Amino acid sequence: MALTIENGQIVSGTDTSKATASTTNTTSKDANSISADTFLTLLVAEMQNQDPLEPTDNTEWVSQYATFTQVQEISEIKETVDNNSAYDLVGKSVIVVDDSSSTGYTTGVVDYVTEEDGELVMSIGDNLYPVSDLDSVVSADYLEAVSLSLTFEAVMNALPDADSVTSDYTDAVAAAREAYDSMTTYQKTFIASSYVTKLTELEAALEKLAASEETTEETSDTTDTTDTE
Repeated sequence: MALTIENGQIVSGTDTSKATASTTNTTSKDANSISADTFLTLLVAEMQNQDPLEPTDNTEWVSQYATFTQVQEISEIKETVDNNSAYDLVGKSVIVVDDSSSTGYTTGVVDYVTEEDGELVMSIGDNLYPVSDLDSVVSADYLEAVSLSLTFEAVMNALPDADSVTSDYTDAVAAAREAYDSMTTYQKTFIASSYVTKLTELEAALEKLAASEETTEETSDTTDTTDTE
């Protein structure tokens, strides 16, 4: 589409010949970005089509280009800093957003960072995750505590409420209690109190069920003995 210029100002359109070259040279960048060559092309077109009766001051052209150059340099510096920061993640303990996980997150140590299809990705446990999905960079102790809490909460979410529990869940509840008791005081602070309450209620409900079943068995044994006599 050709340029549309009114009173020396660009109204719409792009220079297709330059835009094509720009697209070829900047395929890894945002499609809406503008290269220095394209900017200069637009600037020259604006100068050539300005109102001769009210020409724009030359200092304004210089100012426009200087401003564009500064913005472009700042953008490139930021991109370089972001990339360097990403590579600094190697060997760090991190938490990343992972929709495929039951907890919504994945934790682990970054083995390496590489680029795939123009995007930086990090390897955690033989799986690749976009650096943009990084949630937190944490200490090893914090990572272990978070990992344990997420696992414990997933186990608790899989258990029924106390009103619906049956004796079939006795071993699972006992395993959950063992896992919780094996945590350090620091690790336990990552567990929501509602899960601890649920665990206690499940244990109480299972004790009542066990007592009720024992009473039923004793009654049954007494009845069988009486019938025999």
